[in-house]
Amino acid sequence: QLVTVGKVHEDFILAKAEVIPPRINVRGPESKFKVKEKVRTSPVDLTGLDHSTTVEVDLILPQPELRLAEAKTRATVILTIEKRSPP
Repeated sequence: QLVTVGKVHEDFILAKAEVIPPRINVRGPESKFKVKEKVRTSPVDLTGLDHSTTVEVDLILPQPELRLAEAKTRATVILTIEKRSPP
């Protein structure tokens, strides 16, 4: 789940945000994992953005007893920023 803070520049909109990989496997006691829980990203600051960009973020597990099943502990976020259409 992508976590964002702030807002893009007032003349622009966040048209699309893609997290790669879109899914990640976790390991740990089944009793500690709830279906509705998701792996989150560290917050991505959108403040004042006026162009598309790609950022690397940390992955945050929903429970401390869980572990990532893969060695990769970061994700890539592709932010597509577009000029706001005139009213």
